[in-house]
Amino acid sequence: MTKFIGRSLVNAVVLIALAGLFPKMIYVDNLLAALVVGVVLTFLNATLTPLLQFFALPLTVLTLGLFALVINGLTLAIAISLSGGAIMIASFWSTIICAIIITFVQRIVGNFFQNNVK
Repeated sequence: MTKFIGRSLVNAVVLIALAGLFPKMIYVDNLLAALVVGVVLTFLNATLTPLLQFFALPLTVLTLGLFALVINGLTLAIAISLSGGAIMIASFWSTIICAIIITFVQRIVGNFFQNNVK
């Protein structure tokens, strides 16, 4: 449960940071919307993403793994669409870029806490 909360908070913080760094690419209306999308994104990453990756495995192999980026972008787009317009992303390519950055930050934070917290 604490991993879920931690990942949700990291997702929310990264969304807010991306909105501050790239205001023409992503818009976050308020902190609550970022927290809700962070929780939804964490839930979708735990449930929907593995299913999509399993069924898209032939296409992912065919594209040498690049289709996994599209799956991550699709998962982020689903989470953002559930925000009711409180978070908006300019285009699908912006969604994929945001998903890559969120995944990268999640891995860094996860590795940091895995190695330093015992």
